[in-house]
Amino acid sequence: MSLRALSMAGLTHYRGLHALVVAGVAVAVAVLAGALLVGASVRASLRDLALARLGHTELVVSSTGFFRAALAEEVRSPEIAAVVPLLAVPAAVTHDDSRRTATRVQVFGIDDRFFAFHGRAAGAPAGREAWVSPGLAAELGAAPGDNILLRVAKPTDVPLSNLQGRRDDASQRVRLTIARVVERADLGEFSLLPAQGPALSLFVPLSRLQQDLGIIGSANVLLVRMAPPVRDAIADVQAAVGAAAELEDIGLKVRTDASGTVSILESRTGLLPDTMAQAAAARARDQGGAPTGALTYLANAIRANGREIPYSLIAATSLPAQPGRSFEPTDATLPPISLNEWAADDLGVTPGDRVEVDYFLWSDQDGLRSRTTAFTFAGVVSMKGPGGDATLTPEYPGITDAGNVTSWDPPFPVDMSKVRKKDEEYWDRWRAAPKAFIPLEVGQSLWPSAFGSLSSLRTSYLANWPPVTDVSSVLTVRHVRDEALAAAAGTTDFGEYFIYFSFFLVFSALLLAGMFFALGVEQRAKELGLLLAVGYRIRDVRNVLLAEATVLASVGTALGLLGAIGYAALIMHGLR
Repeated sequence: MSLRALSMAGLTHYRGLHALVVAGVAVAVAVLAGALLVGASVRASLRDLALARLGHTELVVSSTGFFRAALAEEVRSPEIAAVVPLLAVPAAVTHDDSRRTATRVQVFGIDDRFFAFHGRAAGAPAGREAWVSPGLAAELGAAPGDNILLRVAKPTDVPLSNLQGRRDDASQRVRLTIARVVERADLGEFSLLPAQGPALSLFVPLSRLQQDLGIIGSANVLLVRMAPPVRDAIADVQAAVGAAAELEDIGLKVRTDASGTVSILESRTGLLPDTMAQAAAARARDQGGAPTGALTYLANAIRANGREIPYSLIAATSLPAQPGRSFEPTDATLPPISLNEWAADDLGVTPGDRVEVDYFLWSDQDGLRSRTTAFTFAGVVSMKGPGGDATLTPEYPGITDAGNVTSWDPPFPVDMSKVRKKDEEYWDRWRAAPKAFIPLEVGQSLWPSAFGSLSSLRTSYLANWPPVTDVSSVLTVRHVRDEALAAAAGTTDFGEYFIYFSFFLVFSALLLAGMFFALGVEQRAKELGLLLAVGYRIRDVRNVLLAEATVLASVGTALGLLGAIGYAALIMHGLR
């Protein structure tokens, strides 16, 4: 009898035992292949979800503040196919009827350009309409026609962690009516965050959100789609944004002093970012200017000789004192301070007098703290020069825009009973002109900030200073499509992950299959001995057993691959 005939006879005769071997192999293969299939399905689902949330968006230009929405029309290059502006702000939303609240909501102020950018024919919401994602509708238990209350952070140029930041009035409420629940296919789950949970997105008219937040004509995000072929997308967009951006778009402004001979660079936040200040100073020096920095701060009181001046601005700067009226401090242990003529006369100071300054400091950890620093009187500054120059003080909402001192509305406590008639007269004539001057490095050590160490940079008048060059510290370009795909892929191999969970089942199935096959060989010991006795070689007997094992493994594998589909479907049902 041929070896093939012997193998077929063995498979048929011991079919019961072999069925158990096939079952063990089938279970092991089904679990292994099913786990890999589930992993591939999860990866594909996450990838599809990430891309569906972005629509046609490839890159995003975002700002730490707000820029002109018109920048979208000005950012043009052969490498860029389309750009659209929007407002994107985090918010909390409360349902009027149920009072259910959803936090971590992404609010998008959009117009018709948003849907055109994504190749959709739909129009944007209008009036006080709000469109919500399915996830947000489920979170609130809301339906079209329901009213909601939107709470967003009130836009402010001054950071909340700054002394001038308004922490007690930080939110804005907007009442809206849900007009539509937008499905995923219609960009209802649009999101710029690489998250995998339900998207809590809310869409409102761009003009309405701009009006309610008091930032007409502004945006803080640009969606960008590149034109093929794409080489270095981020560099191309950075170059286009840098060429189109104006000082206003990066939160800077330039003004001149009353004489028109000095250019003054300031930031809307009240503090110039150090990188920008350094770049602007270098540009001024390149053009022959001699830039000087100033850091102006509000003092609660300036005291000397038993007298006190309440609520005054102090400039830390390298500006010189008035020639002929400066003195060498007699107490070298205290930093020097110069006063303008008005303050020096009011306090009656003489050379070497001790001058104390009270001021507030704010930190997120310790809150509002009062500090006092002592100085030595070192000189007088003319009111016809820096002593009467209000441009040394940046714009502080609630202070520099007040008609008089008693109308001040700062975000920290003030005692207006201390304000004298002469203080009001000073304000009427010289406005926010600093009354005291200290060395720049002293002021920077007393009033440190993470947002910058200068409130202004001054130089002799320069046209078109400073030019907008590197805007990356304010206008950030991100390749959100690549980020989303990377987040969807993650660092976990989901197929391997599910194999780990199924390892015991796979090991048990293979162990049982091996045991049953070994048991079958033992039961056939006499048969195998007879084959050797009648002249079959050991190699022939081994080949017969290997042929049977190959057939059993092949059948088990085929059945296991079919079973993998059912196993994967069962796991996916459980995951849902």
